[in-house]
Amino acid sequence: RGCDSGGRSEPIHFAAVTRNNIKLLFSRLEDLEKLSAADDEIFRRATLHTYVRICISNASSTRCEYRLMQIIDVETTADGEFYTYTSANASVPVLKSNKVFVVTHEGTTQRHRLSDVSNHSIEARGRPVPRRSSAHLCVSTGKER
Repeated sequence: RGCDSGGRSEPIHFAAVTRNNIKLLFSRLEDLEKLSAADDEIFRRATLHTYVRICISNASSTRCEYRLMQIIDVETTADGEFYTYTSANASVPVLKSNKVFVVTHEGTTQRHRLSDVSNHSIEARGRPVPRRSSAHLCVSTGKER
């Protein structure tokens, strides 16, 4: 509950997370990599309660299945050691991190590394679409070349 200007208690209303507004709370691998340069506490506050697509490996398949999961905490690896993973940024192909996300999905809590996070964005229908850099975007000027 919050207080109005007169000091009276009034309920705080939260918006429901829907497939239309989830993209406001969604982080891609590229976004997380940019934030990882910040102080650990800043990184934690910026990523807490956001949603990420996590690769769930199936032992019987080489294909990755993705689940949308909410980050509920950020920790470091149990031994404090850094691990390497493939970066979303082609100019820096391999990065190191010691961050582990505690995520929740359908009532279960799991721990995942940055290497498990997808760099695809999501669209309103919930299907992932690859995000293109601004260098690949075409802007129509109304003139033919």
